[in-house]
Amino acid sequence: MLRVAAEARAARLDLARVVAVSPVLDPAATLTALQRGVPAYEWYFVRKWLRSLRKKQAAWPDVYDFSRLARMRDLKRMTAELVRCYTDFPTLDHYLNGYAITGERLAQLDVPASILTSLDDPIIPAEGLAQLARPAALSVTVTPYGGHCGFFEQLRGPTWLERRILGLLGAAAAAPAPASPPEEHLRETT
Repeated sequence: MLRVAAEARAARLDLARVVAVSPVLDPAATLTALQRGVPAYEWYFVRKWLRSLRKKQAAWPDVYDFSRLARMRDLKRMTAELVRCYTDFPTLDHYLNGYAITGERLAQLDVPASILTSLDDPIIPAEGLAQLARPAALSVTVTPYGGHCGFFEQLRGPTWLERRILGLLGAAAAAPAPASPPEEHLRETT
């Protein structure tokens, strides 16, 4: 959505606001983190992705055959195979770079946009945050803790993240004001 928002004016899209939670900043770095991290993360994404690919193949059996890709069970090899067979990208790196939001990718962003992420995300390396363009329309909230899309304060009830998103989207008038974590646990930049 952040890439779409950065091109919204040129595409004549009327977007009011974008909120991205733990977005992939640099897909190549995320792929490396998934493969070097806790094996359960890669296994989870492979399983979830295969489920999606099977649905796509069932919908268009004359177009897609993911049987070879499904036997790989290695996210990088699977992605490279997908790129080779079903895209016009010359290499895996070209494909991954096409989805990056680092560098100048967001420089033209003029739609109000917020990134909510954490330093301890095991999938999205925080180093990518320093590589983001920082247009005036972009705010970035970084918490030291939250993992990947976690941000839990308790096991029941709305999370800090849910309250924050509602506040950002203007639903705060119908709900209690979003609470923030203690100041030492929150760093917001613009």
